[in-house]
Amino acid sequence: MKKIITLDVLKNNYGNQKKIEFPQGTIVTPEARIWAKNQGIELLVDNEYLDLSVNSNYSNDKTSKVVVSVIGLDKVGIIAGVSQVLAQHGVNILDISQTTLQGLFVMITIVDIANCTVSFEQLKTILDQKGEELGVKINAQHEDVFKYMHRI
Repeated sequence: MKKIITLDVLKNNYGNQKKIEFPQGTIVTPEARIWAKNQGIELLVDNEYLDLSVNSNYSNDKTSKVVVSVIGLDKVGIIAGVSQVLAQHGVNILDISQTTLQGLFVMITIVDIANCTVSFEQLKTILDQKGEELGVKINAQHEDVFKYMHRI
């Protein structure tokens, strides 16, 4: 099973170290990488230094897939609003599923952020703002984190 190092885990458990080594297969989220870079912390996975640039890929297997979920009261324009934000920032929609249940709108989208023109954190902020505008909750998580959190 892969170990996932999030920003909170890094801050709370490793914050005062300048060089941190993780075992093979460990995934370090972009948010954690950015924070480590800003703190001058070196991160190693299986004795190899991680790329701490903002646009570096999410994990060692170079995945760039993100799960975007949208939940709220159904109304016209939700899909259009979310897809417009994604398109404006170079995010490719790979798969999309949506339904309405007794007036509640639910959408799950798998997107590719490899060519995204903003950082993942900025994209999440923009999606949050669009969600407020549309009256829905929009959440974006890297696919590996989503799978890890929802494993049986």
